Amino acid sequence: MPHIILKMHPGRSEQQKARLADAITRQVVAIATGRC
Repeated sequence: MPHIILKMHPGRSEQQKARLADAITRQVVAIATGRC
């Protein structure tokens, strides 16, 4: 599985960061496994 580093400007809530991480993870898995 690839390692992804995402840098963001300060000011985002923990909920926003968690939602973004979840969305990125789902898309990477879908694309990497050919389920897109």
